Amino acid sequence: MPVHCYSRRLMTPFQGTFQTIAVNNAEAESTDGNEWVIYLTHESIVSHTGLAEVRYGTWTQATGLMQAKIHGVADLSTHEQCLPELIKALETHASQTPFPLIDHYEFWLLDEATQHPLALLDTTNIEADTNPQHFAGEWRPSQSVANSFQSEYGDFEDLMALVNKAAGKAHRAIWYKRDSAGNGINADNHELAADKFPSLLVQKDYFENNNQRLIQDYFYWDAPALLQLHHLTTRQRQELESYAWQQPLKVEHLHHFYPESLDKNGLEVALVKAKLIGKSENPDGWHEPFLPYVNE
Repeated sequence: MPVHCYSRRLMTPFQGTFQTIAVNNAEAESTDGNEWVIYLTHESIVSHTGLAEVRYGTWTQATGLMQAKIHGVADLSTHEQCLPELIKALETHASQTPFPLIDHYEFWLLDEATQHPLALLDTTNIEADTNPQHFAGEWRPSQSVANSFQSEYGDFEDLMALVNKAAGKAHRAIWYKRDSAGNGINADNHELAADKFPSLLVQKDYFENNNQRLIQDYFYWDAPALLQLHHLTTRQRQELESYAWQQPLKVEHLHHFYPESLDKNGLEVALVKAKLIGKSENPDGWHEPFLPYVNE
């Protein structure tokens, strides 16, 4: 059976990536490179449960497969036949992250004045999902994310207001398909050069003074996740690393997916600090191995 390894971005705002290893009707996803959540998908599962996918369990290199106690689900024995191949793929490929990104379609909120990308709202790898009517044209994170950000220049409400004000009352947003060089093309075949897309996914250069500092503080706060981005300049990566290493628990959770590390000593120190602090039992709040789960 062919093995597919790929990654997609977790939005909004950018919080990292989902790394995926898929074999036939089974796939495993991870946001940290250590624990992989296994899902089974098949039309018979949908017909019996109404769920697009059923969470089967979790896998780690240390503990192996841990099956979930799934209730109210049809017999999965037929679908379990592909699990040995998935486990073999996990043992072979889980250490090879980060995988290539496949979500090349990007939904950008546009700046009212320039009509250039202002903030990234969403991504997908499926062209059929690029209907702008399905999305609100506004940059707005989840409340839990918003509550964790603070700056001497404002909080997340101030940051959202700043970005959305720049978008204007119409809040125009548009899908672009990005190529390997970073250039984009929209549904009207209008092309946009790579340098028109903010590399840190939110534009800041034309804001002034304290407003620009507020956005910069947001970049520093999100540095452990932003380091998962490819195509950062050397200067950007160095600066993000200097702030990410000050957040050792986040770095410990996300570092397996960094495409490179310039300050390897700084990374090692951050990982040691994370161990000394003690890793949270559930740092991201979403893995619970004893419940069925829909992969959204």
